[in-house]
Formats: sequence, structure tokens, C-alpha cells
Amino acid sequence: MQPSKAQIGILYLASVLLMLVVFHKPLGLPDYSEIGFLVASGLCCIIYSILRRRQKSGLSPSSETLPSPADARRQRNVRLLSFFLTIGVVLAGPFWLPYTGLTLPFPHLVVGAIVICILFVVIYLIASRNTTPRV
Repeated sequence: MQPSKAQIGILYLASVLLMLVVFHKPLGLPDYSEIGFLVASGLCCIIYSILRRRQKSGLSPSSETLPSPADARRQRNVRLLSFFLTIGVVLAGPFWLPYTGLTLPFPHLVVGAIVICILFVVIYLIASRNTTPRV
């Protein structure tokens, strides 16, 4: 089910507010504005969840359709692409992380990348197991 335009707008507003939380100092905003932006983004998330729950409760069980095989295949391809892309970026981390200001010895970066990669694979497998429809 696709989110409505209002729901998408609320999520964009929450994202902008969270960006303001992160970048309030470079923008010249006072420190106390951080709390206001956090509260406002939290309210946006609550409003979104209420609207989404109302949208889902309005559906009848018969209106729920199964995805077509082409959609399922496309979704599987996107998942595999994101899986391998994330693994590639994580394992390449020891080479690009020093340019971001992280100054650890190279062996520590390699161990960290391997640990993060293993955690990602475990989380991915658990999430894909829970989202795969059972027939």
C-alpha cells in the first residue's frame, strides 16, 4: 500500500526538521532551537503513524492483493543489489575512512569492517526472513 501525499509530506517535514537539528549551529540558530526541532519532528512521526494506522484499518482483507511475479522479481533484484552494495561499501571502509578524519590503524579498520559486515548480514537475514510471505 502506497502512502498518501499527506503522509509523504509529513515525513519530508520530519526529515527537514531533523536536518535542522543536526545543522542548527552552522545555520546560526541558537542551541535551544535543537529541542524544538526534535519535538516537532517527533510530533510529525506520531502524526504519520496515526495516519498510516487509519489508512491500514480502512482496508478489507479481500482488498489486499499479492504482488505480481514481475514485481516480486524486481523487488528481489533490488534487495540483492542493496545487499551487495552495502557489503561492498562496508568492506571498502578501511580504504576511505581515513579520508573522513577517522584515524585508526589499518588493521583496526579491517577488523571493524569485518565485524560490521557480519552484523549487517545477520540483520539482513533476520529481516528478510520476517518480510518474506509464507504461502
